[in-house]
Amino acid sequence: MHTFRAPGEVRVPQASRNGELQVLRPKDLRAVPRGLHDDHGPERLEKQLGQLEADRDGALKYKGLNERLATARAQLAYKNQELIEGQSVSRLLFAQSSDGVQ
Repeated sequence: MHTFRAPGEVRVPQASRNGELQVLRPKDLRAVPRGLHDDHGPERLEKQLGQLEADRDGALKYKGLNERLATARAQLAYKNQELIEGQSVSRLLFAQSSDGVQ
């Protein structure tokens, strides 16, 4: 990117967080020459808003799926506990009946 300097003007390029080149304006606040700086007005804000909405939708979907997963895990643990208790009772009854046979 080329910068055009007016007489007596000093510009210091600085990189912003998103990688854009920022240019400091002279103290007399003259207009920046055309093509030197792009206006990122409403289009940029709409794009960012769309991205935030998509991120929000993704987060809500993740939250719902995570809750379903937690419920499924709890149900599985409960069923496994029931099976273990049922097997323990069966073994106990079998052991008692085996003791009576002898």
